Amino acid sequence: MEAFPKLAKTWLLTQAEAIWRDAVLPTVEEAAVLALRLIGVGEWPSIVSAFEDCYHLPDLIRSAVGRDMRRYRALLRRPALEPFHLAPLAGPPDSGWPRMVAAASEAGYSAQDIVSATLGATLSWQGNESEYWQTWVDALPATETVAPRVAEVIELLRGFFHDRIRKAKEAERARAIHGWG
Repeated sequence: MEAFPKLAKTWLLTQAEAIWRDAVLPTVEEAAVLALRLIGVGEWPSIVSAFEDCYHLPDLIRSAVGRDMRRYRALLRRPALEPFHLAPLAGPPDSGWPRMVAAASEAGYSAQDIVSATLGATLSWQGNESEYWQTWVDALPATETVAPRVAEVIELLRGFFHDRIRKAKEAERARAIHGWG
C-alpha cells in the first residue's frame, strides 16, 4: 500500500501539463483527484508548484477534499496551500457545507472571505437567472441550526441572493415585455 501514494505523486508530476490542459475531461479529473487523495494533503505543497498556471487546480483540490473534514482541516493547517484553503467551499451549500464554513472561520477567515469563496463557482446558468439564485437560497440551512459564525455567512449570502433575484426578475420582466433587443 505504501507504494500507491508515491506512484500517485509521480503520476501527477509527470502528467501536470496534460492535467493542466485536459482537467475538464472527466477521466483526467477523476484520476487527478484520486491521485491527490492517495498522496494525502501533507504532500500537496510539493505538487502545487507543478500546476502553477493550472486554472483547474482549485477545482481539483475542491474535489479531492470533498466534504471530508479531516482532509479539510489538514488543508487549512498548510500555509503553503493558503491560496486553496477556501476552494472546497465553492458552489451551492449542501449538508456538509456548514461544518466546513465553521472550520474556515475557526482558521481565521472572515465571513466575507467565505461568502466570496462560496460564490466562486457561480459562472453561468441555464433558464431564468432568478430561478438559479433561488436554488441557492433554498440550499441554505436555517440560521437557528448553525453556529453564530456560520449564521453570519448565511445571512450575507441570503442578502446577496435576494438582491440578485430581485435584479434578475426585473430583467426577466423587461425581456418578457420588450424582447431581447
